[in-house]
Amino acid sequence: MPGLGLLGRRERVTTLGGRLRAEARGGGGFTVHAELPVERTGRSSWCSPTNPAW
Repeated sequence: MPGLGLLGRRERVTTLGGRLRAEARGGGGFTVHAELPVERTGRSSWCSPTNPAW
C-alpha cells in the first residue's frame, strides 16, 4: 500500500519542504525526527524540538 512506512513519510515531509531523519536505537527499534517549515508573521522559520518557532 503506497504512502506507508518511512519512504512514504519522507516523501510527504519533503513535499512540504521539510526534512526527515530516522536513526536506529540501541536495543532495537528506531527514532524518527521530522522538521517542517512553518510560516509565522510573514517569515519562514524552522520548528523542531531543538528550535521551537513559537
